[in-house]
Amino acid sequence: SFRQDEMVSTLKAFKIHNDKVKVLNFLLCGPYGAGKSSIINTINSVLEGQISVGYQGCLESSVSQTLQFHKRQVGNAKDGFLPLVLNDTMGLESEPMYGLHPDDIIAALKGHITDGYTFNPTTPIKENSPHYRENPSLSDRMHCLVYVIPADKISMMEDQVFQKLKTIRDAAYEMGESEIVE
Repeated sequence: SFRQDEMVSTLKAFKIHNDKVKVLNFLLCGPYGAGKSSIINTINSVLEGQISVGYQGCLESSVSQTLQFHKRQVGNAKDGFLPLVLNDTMGLESEPMYGLHPDDIIAALKGHITDGYTFNPTTPIKENSPHYRENPSLSDRMHCLVYVIPADKISMMEDQVFQKLKTIRDAAYEMGESEIVE
């Protein structure tokens, strides 16, 4: 549609005017099955003009299907990539033995986690991990935290998941992070 074409053109024309930042990093966070990976696929499908399934989302599963931290460039090699990176994470779950540890999200917000890190629900990333970036630059940090929460299941979400979201929100607020609820 015309509005979609206009939006895509605006995004493709977007430029960052800061020599220290090459791309804007968006960190997707939410409960398992909320659609974080699907949002990444949808955005790339719109920009590519064809269906893009770079990451498989949660298909009627009771646990998160995303087990690693994934950085996904927006766009494609043929038409060029936008200066935007969507960072996918494991889903938050109520049980401590499953799902994303809030401290991993906080470390990712600060730019400490590199692409390919495998999440461990019971133990957040350690400074001696090969996927831990000791001195992240402004380009390594997340510039926006995006909450992906399924509106049809919000009333069924457990208190523990809300508590994890609150912990993450408080840390993001202290960092001056922008937030979006999707």
